[in-house]
Amino acid sequence: MLTLVRKRPVAVDIDGTLADVIPMWVKVYNEEYNKNLDYKSVNKWAFWDDLGISTSEFFRIFSKAWSRWEEIKPTEEDVSQTMDTLSQLCSLDIVTGRTGDTLGYVKNWLKKHQIPYDSFVAVSMWERKIRLPYEFYIDDSPDLARLAALNRKIVLVYSQPWNRHVEEGPWVRRINNLSEAIEILKQWKT
Repeated sequence: MLTLVRKRPVAVDIDGTLADVIPMWVKVYNEEYNKNLDYKSVNKWAFWDDLGISTSEFFRIFSKAWSRWEEIKPTEEDVSQTMDTLSQLCSLDIVTGRTGDTLGYVKNWLKKHQIPYDSFVAVSMWERKIRLPYEFYIDDSPDLARLAALNRKIVLVYSQPWNRHVEEGPWVRRINNLSEAIEILKQWKT
């Protein structure tokens, strides 16, 4: 008799984890506001507060940045190969909080960069990610890391300047690249 072994599902974020979208956001912001914001100065989660723009304006610019999806680079050169290796260890679901107008762009971006995934899950607000039935997340959000710990879920925080203050603990581990997630998931699988 054949026994199927179901792989454990892992939620993988896109923005700041797979896709390096903030440089494009900064480019669009600079073009529209005639500013010279440097990508390297984006060093906190809600950085737009310091720019004096609203959250809705941030998302408007975010949507416009994603409309230029062909110019958005992956966070790592070998993201496709690494995600392929991860998909052999677990079921990879793309789990993203975003506005609906960017969904097509994101799916095109994933296809262009040959990123494998089992399911695509979009939530209207990032906070809803934690309510989904995942035990394990790979994400760059410091707020998700805090909520994951409170909900006893594991999150691998993909290192970015805006999450450097996140401290590791039993539910939160920091990774500098997706290859580090492979090693952690190998241990988790056993």
